[in-house]
Amino acid sequence: MNSPQWRRGSSHTSESKPSPPPKGICSFCGQTHLTAEPHIYDYIQEVDEDLLCQICLQPLVAPTDTKCGHTFCYACLNNYLKIQPLCPLDRTVLTSADCQPASLMVKRLVDKLLVKCPISSICAAAIPRSELEDHLRFRCSGQSYSNKENVVGNNNEENRESHNLNSSLSCISLPKPEGDPQAFIVEGELSKIEIQRTTSSLGFRIVGGCDSPLRCIVVQEIFPDSLIAQDGRLKPGDQLIEVNGDDLTCCTHMQACSALLQATPVLLLTVYRDRADSYSQVFNEETHWITLIKHSKQPIGCKFTTKRYEPGIYVAEVTEGSIAAQEGSLLLDDKILEINGHDTRFARVEEAYLLLQASSRRVDLLISRRSTVGGNFPTISHSRSNSYPGTVAEASNISENDNGSPVIKTRRSNRPPPERPMQPKYFTITKAPNESLGISVSGGLHGYHSDTPIYITNIQSQGCLGRSGQIKKGDILLSVNGKSLLGMKHAEAIKELKLAATASSVILGIFEGPETSVSSNNFVPSWMYWQNLPRILHMPKTIVLHRSSTGSLGFSIVGGKDSVNGDQPIHILLVVHDSPAAREGKLKCGDQILAVNGYRLDGVRHTTAVAMLKNTKNRVVLEVLSWPGTQL
Repeated sequence: MNSPQWRRGSSHTSESKPSPPPKGICSFCGQTHLTAEPHIYDYIQEVDEDLLCQICLQPLVAPTDTKCGHTFCYACLNNYLKIQPLCPLDRTVLTSADCQPASLMVKRLVDKLLVKCPISSICAAAIPRSELEDHLRFRCSGQSYSNKENVVGNNNEENRESHNLNSSLSCISLPKPEGDPQAFIVEGELSKIEIQRTTSSLGFRIVGGCDSPLRCIVVQEIFPDSLIAQDGRLKPGDQLIEVNGDDLTCCTHMQACSALLQATPVLLLTVYRDRADSYSQVFNEETHWITLIKHSKQPIGCKFTTKRYEPGIYVAEVTEGSIAAQEGSLLLDDKILEINGHDTRFARVEEAYLLLQASSRRVDLLISRRSTVGGNFPTISHSRSNSYPGTVAEASNISENDNGSPVIKTRRSNRPPPERPMQPKYFTITKAPNESLGISVSGGLHGYHSDTPIYITNIQSQGCLGRSGQIKKGDILLSVNGKSLLGMKHAEAIKELKLAATASSVILGIFEGPETSVSSNNFVPSWMYWQNLPRILHMPKTIVLHRSSTGSLGFSIVGGKDSVNGDQPIHILLVVHDSPAAREGKLKCGDQILAVNGYRLDGVRHTTAVAMLKNTKNRVVLEVLSWPGTQL
């Protein structure tokens, strides 16, 4: 299949004296684009589809190979992997270390592509892409505009070296307009924000990390009147991609916390926020058969892409004048279910292309077409800045009500899978009557943030428990003198501890906490602390959501038996604003869903969990385990 001609960048009029190009033009391609984006060119000839990047759907720029055999633009792939360490096409685990420059043959092919001079109103030259930089510097009749004020990167070795694949792409960021150009976080794109750090506390909670089912760092909660709240741009559900230039996508939870707590005067964050309309739309879905008749070996003239939250392939573009365009039935965003009898509901883009190439004169397509209920037909964008096909943190959109979900075969059961037995520790403390135990505790049922067990936050070194050395900060208090503290409110637990302090001996039952602290400050558990507690200490709660028959629950999930990291519990990645889940007010990012309407989610596949949530009626009963995120 061939691609159409592309005319990218700013257009030029036919006047004899065009306006000078804006400041911030890239010295290599003569166009304006952001540093993290590939160079932009105006191609003269049609480009073979094998030379297209399947992320931006444009000819390859700095082609880069993956270990699984795919080739993308270096910048496109680098930006994609910052959000999700998976191959955009076959979803296998992929990091930047698994990628390398494409072969010299591929590089030569794309370098030979003919492009127009970007100053086309003055210069009508058509040159190979690899020669455009020298043309702009030395030979272009519009060279007078390529001065140091307008084009950065002229004639210095540092900028030439930065053009190398292994370093940053050699263009500059566009000039900042008056005011803060990053005043808002753009949905569906990577956004950078700067926050002046006036206090050591940021005032928010985070969850996730590469060592958790979420596999990314997510904002769970923002405290009122905090530094983050006063800035006003971050929201719960935002993914933190970078902090002060440090990549967080491959960081553990604790590594990300350390990076965020570094004492710097300015906090520079790269943030990804999902599009809200990805979760809020409700669709009607119809299937259609489309027959296309090819002429000799002429391609049908369409391009495919994938979606972040759904399997399968979708029509991204129908080439003008092609067979598909002339037939007129194939539309943007149509999902390809079958190609000549071959099931493509879970196929990759490459597999679809192979089926089309192998087809005879007749091509029979079974497509699924969605239209929003009472709304507009959904569109997809393929600009370089916001095209991220594939999944973010393997999230699945559960806000749609369609018929394409798998059959549920989970049996109703209240018995969780077996777990290694908890090993509590019991000991007796002898002390003077009415002597304080010398400890501070926190937690309890119906606490301010979540229901948690009672845990020790501080120990007086000269108190009876401090002298014994048998407990440490972070330990869970199970019982006092044989009375269980599990499920008690904080005030009730304090009452029991004070009552025990009147005696000359106290029998304590504890469970050694997964984290501790040696500082004099109170111990504050991280989100991972709660994740590592045994099941007997869990305090699940029941949440009831109500939605209309065509409405959505309004949250996305990650995890499942088929997760990239193995069998992972089902967790909530994002709660959509103004959805039933958000209005109910008790679901948070990072919460674990244990059961849906009585059906346990232990050991189920990700798609099965999605289907269970989609196929529920108007009233949905969730059993949820909610832990507070790490406070920063």
